Amino acid sequence: MRIPTSEQPADSGQPQRQVGRVTASPNAVQLRLLELAYQAFRDSLEWPPAVNLEAHLDREAPPDEDPVDLENLVETMPPGLIELPQMMSGYLLSGPFVVSLRGLRLVPSAQNDLNLFVATLRECAAVARDAEPPSLSTPNWWSQVTSTEIAERLGSQGIESDPKSLMRVYQLLMHSGAGFFSGSGYNAADDTWTASLDRHRLRAYREIRSIDDYLAIRDAEIAEREAALNATSPSVVRTPRRWLRPSHTALPASPTASSTVHAEPEPPGEVDVDPRLIFVLMPFRQRAHWSDDVYMMIKAVCESLSGTYPNLKCSRADDITELGAVNRQIVDRISSARVIIADITGNNPNVMYELGIADGISKPVILMNQIPNKAPFDIAHLRQMSYVLDNLLKAAADLTSFLSTELGKT
Repeated sequence: MRIPTSEQPADSGQPQRQVGRVTASPNAVQLRLLELAYQAFRDSLEWPPAVNLEAHLDREAPPDEDPVDLENLVETMPPGLIELPQMMSGYLLSGPFVVSLRGLRLVPSAQNDLNLFVATLRECAAVARDAEPPSLSTPNWWSQVTSTEIAERLGSQGIESDPKSLMRVYQLLMHSGAGFFSGSGYNAADDTWTASLDRHRLRAYREIRSIDDYLAIRDAEIAEREAALNATSPSVVRTPRRWLRPSHTALPASPTASSTVHAEPEPPGEVDVDPRLIFVLMPFRQRAHWSDDVYMMIKAVCESLSGTYPNLKCSRADDITELGAVNRQIVDRISSARVIIADITGNNPNVMYELGIADGISKPVILMNQIPNKAPFDIAHLRQMSYVLDNLLKAAADLTSFLSTELGKT
């Protein structure tokens, strides 16, 4: 399938630049790629792997045309339309191909979902505005909302004819990266969800009427944040990325790329390590409203690597269902895990205690922290994966890199 160039116009009639350069607007094949990704998301509530989309486009192409060049399709895509997981040396094509809200504007079949996204966001802003905190002295308070409440406020608006529409909107809100919506997971049995709302951040979205309104506000927020970062941080030099097929996802060991902690002495020989287990240390939702969202991201990263490392599983303390002493069970999980992921945001005492156990038996540990400059003195010198809740897609890409590096060593 040949990609339209300036001499070979796309069906949309829009002028295109030469292949190999970013186009001013997507060509017909790129639009089809966005449409296929959305169709898969609409049917399954999950974004499809990029390599699956490539295979589908190959099947659609006439036999006498060149094979689909997915790398070129993505590299020449106008910026901001898609998200692909990035490892330190390239884009992970076995990972999910996520179409952004900006990209969905170009997909005709997605317009109902975008309209519902805007309406839901406006209602979330209203719920957050009207909610009363437990007391005026309660810090960092987030209000709660459920999909049932949103459905009642919206009325029909296509929800009755498409019960999963609010589930898709939940996923779109989670992927938006705006930081005002923190989902606590959804119940697939009855298609419902619960979320926490940041009243302060939602104030800007109270009067939006279209997806263009939303994007304009987000663009302004991002520009303001980047200006602040540029004023306080040195410039970052970005290196070109190559493309990683599923068989290439394991990265070579690199001291400069690792965020792991290695302590002496070596772990005892009698410890049976489960090569499938990634054990996560982090505060639970009762102590940190963001916990479940970050844990969902960590689990998604582990799932994305299961093709290279079969049966890889991710677990944390509240996933343990066996009877017995909880402390002993946590120690057993730490001892048997192949890799530990520890989110030390907020310096939670339980997390620090469990991290000490992992360090004492020389477990490889990937440290995550939203505020690394607040890490305790004893571990402040260790490499930490810094991340922000506003951009969990980038956090997933970074974690994929760190975890791939560590799994390649063990």
